[in-house]
Parts: sequence; C-alpha cells; structure tokens
Amino acid sequence: MIFRGLKDADNKDYIGYSLATVETRAQRAREEEEQQQEESDESYDFKLIREYNWNRKDKSMKDFEENYFLSVKDDSIVYNELETR
Repeated sequence: MIFRGLKDADNKDYIGYSLATVETRAQRAREEEEQQQEESDESYDFKLIREYNWNRKDKSMKDFEENYFLSVKDDSIVYNELETR
C-alpha cells in the first residue's frame, strides 16, 4: 500500500491511496517465498484506489473545531489536542 501526496490539474494538493495489483502481490509473494532480494530493475504495478482532500483550519479561523488524537498505552488511553499550524 502506498500513500502519496499528489497535485491535480488545478495544482491543488491531495493524497492518493494505492494498492498493489493482483499480479504484483503474487510476484512479491513468490519472491518472498524464494527469499529473493529485490532487484533494482524490478517494477511493481499499483492502482490508485482512493483520493483524499482536506481543508486545514487553525484556531484563528472562523468555525475552527478542536481535534484530538487518542493513543493506547499499556492499560490506559491518553489523548492530546491535535494542533494545526
């Protein structure tokens, strides 16, 4: 799987999510099974599955919504504010 930053025809940023094709997954499985090293001239095919766009806001902007992230550590869950700049 690959996440890659891309630009559209209007030069706007978005993120593309790509997965290896069936053929590439089969080829990589064979290589792994045979414990082959990746050759520099090997090529693998990926297919763009989904595109993601976003609107970034920070605290100085109207309609700003606070965002938090959660993390599981041992027997607890901790959170922190996700700040954007």
